Amino acid sequence: MYDDPPTPQRVDSERADAARTTLDARMTRTFDGGGFPVFVLATIALYTAAMGVLLLWPADLGAFGAFAEDFRVWCFGLNEESGRMETAAVLLLVVNPVVMGLFVLGIWFSPLKEALREPRRLALPLALALAVTSTASAAVYAVFGQANSVVPTLELDRLRTAYTLPEATLVDQEGTTFQLSELEGGIAVITSIYVTCPLACPMIMRQVSEVIDALSDEEKQRVTVLVITMNPEEDSVAVLARYMQSMRLDPATYRLATGSPEVVHRLLDRLGVERRFNEATGQIDHVNLFLVTDPSARIAWRFALGETQAPYMVDALRRLIDEERRLTAHQAP
Repeated sequence: MYDDPPTPQRVDSERADAARTTLDARMTRTFDGGGFPVFVLATIALYTAAMGVLLLWPADLGAFGAFAEDFRVWCFGLNEESGRMETAAVLLLVVNPVVMGLFVLGIWFSPLKEALREPRRLALPLALALAVTSTASAAVYAVFGQANSVVPTLELDRLRTAYTLPEATLVDQEGTTFQLSELEGGIAVITSIYVTCPLACPMIMRQVSEVIDALSDEEKQRVTVLVITMNPEEDSVAVLARYMQSMRLDPATYRLATGSPEVVHRLLDRLGVERRFNEATGQIDHVNLFLVTDPSARIAWRFALGETQAPYMVDALRRLIDEERRLTAHQAP
């Protein structure tokens, strides 16, 4: 008997089987002996290098810089006011890879020593480590970095309110006493922080700064940012003045406010700024809130902390500015 003549489909199938067998054999040879520990050590080294880049990348250098800054806040406890990070978090970045590397060396020292005698066999595990690390890094950036650039539409008109600001007497960073009602006739962003806040408050200040920076010079002149301390017992006029200087805030736009604890706390309660002192941490747990007020000193919108919220705040401010322009033009002789 004679074998059936090969068909194109049979030839393709045999070639595919041969390719899979060759690949399986190469992978087995690669991870036999020293291939696997080389892959693990290379992955650890590349991971550490990626963390180093995120640790050192300038915050003002493109979209990746903003992502790196957020990453430092999330993972290294960056205090944006002082520029310092939690020592323990940074030490872990160094200690963990060293411990893991020593563990791998201790278990696979002999196979690694043999593998180093044949450098050509190291190419595939090194390439695989690079591919795994690059893919994981790209996925993290795509999910947590680029996702924030996709801003869904928001029906600002439907969400607009008209709550009148309560009366309160406050004192600013220059020691000037003023009434909250003095915001009438202009547009304002009201938020609340406290000077020693290690995490959320610097993010609040950065978000409001980004919103103001998105406005034109003419638009900025129409907006006031009022930052009310939620810790009037500690945040005196002098403390706020130092904070103003350390944050390099423009006094033409920003006004920091304190006052008697009774008045400040009653005001924050009426504005809906939820907060409580956490005895375990010694910090104040609080909501992250922005109130946008119109020229009639009414609360038009409330926003939260978050990258998707900032564009909404810019849009809301520009709508109020356009309304103010039209009103001014209508009243002009």
